[in-house]
Amino acid sequence: MDARAAEEVETGVKKRGRKPQEPNPAPVLEAKANVTDPASRIMKTRGGYVQGYNGQAVVTEEQIILAAEITLARRTT
Repeated sequence: MDARAAEEVETGVKKRGRKPQEPNPAPVLEAKANVTDPASRIMKTRGGYVQGYNGQAVVTEEQIILAAEITLARRTT
């Protein structure tokens, strides 16, 4: 963050986008973990949130399954 501020002062041009914020060192009280299935993730759906996996499938025009795989949703925050 200091490097960003120094670059803005040096160039005289403000950077686009939101300014980064310092991470909060305190744990989030509403954070949850699934102890029975730690590989699954909380995923957003039309009806709310579910605990699950992201399934991917490849099929032909005749709906014959060629490949299927379960992938994990990666958290970015």
